[in-house]
Amino acid sequence: MIKKNTILSFKDFSNSYNSKWVDLNAKCFFPISTDSPLTEEYAYLIGKLMGDGHLDRKFTLRFVGKEKEDLILLGSLIVDNFGVNPDRVSIRKRVCKGTSHLLQINCSFLGRIL
Repeated sequence: MIKKNTILSFKDFSNSYNSKWVDLNAKCFFPISTDSPLTEEYAYLIGKLMGDGHLDRKFTLRFVGKEKEDLILLGSLIVDNFGVNPDRVSIRKRVCKGTSHLLQINCSFLGRIL
């Protein structure tokens, strides 16, 4: 029998909250293990976050890119695979020594997992 290697348990996730409030509906996403169906997507998001992204104190995700289409695809991946409400995803144009775009995801649940 192959043993599951747990990456993140619900208990560890809930410990990231200062208060005792945790959305119990989130339990269906845990545990995240090495053989979870979304493991590749989590790994991809962590890589994007480390390369082109930022995670702030409130667990808001931000990704910067030159091509808006790339950020649209990333936003779609997050909405489709992680159940993030599309209203919490926005893309803005930024102009400062060139043009870039900012994808912002206001979903502390996903930010805490990453």
